[in-house]
Amino acid sequence: MSGITYIIPCPQCGKNYEITYGNSMICTNRALTVSCLHTGGRPLLEYLVKSKSIKEKTFELLNDGYILNAGYQYSTYYCKKCRKIFTRFYYSLSKNENTWEPEYRCWCCKGKIARIMQENMNQITVSCKCGHIFNPDLKMCPEPEFWS
Repeated sequence: MSGITYIIPCPQCGKNYEITYGNSMICTNRALTVSCLHTGGRPLLEYLVKSKSIKEKTFELLNDGYILNAGYQYSTYYCKKCRKIFTRFYYSLSKNENTWEPEYRCWCCKGKIARIMQENMNQITVSCKCGHIFNPDLKMCPEPEFWS
């Protein structure tokens, strides 16, 4: 599966915002969670997740017998309070009946940010740095960029 990045311009100032969904072919369960030569001796999750505490919790759970579930990918997250959008790597771990997902935080207000599915993008509003608030309509975007 390849990723898709939409470039959403602010209608007022033209600043571009990236909204990304999907993952690269290099992302496999093994490459994400196990050290290997292709990733410099470190699991890919170390590079894909910025938060040190989330990385530590992830590898603690993996060492405790949790497994990485299918469905990991880049996703867009949204802060309802600040109206900011973020691209983060979504994944979940499970063991028996327990499931864990990382809780990403907004860099601005430190509140929890929510994952927004592609089909729900028209239900949010984004606050641009110029102060303009707009709806990111993916149907009105230029052709998305594909990467693999």
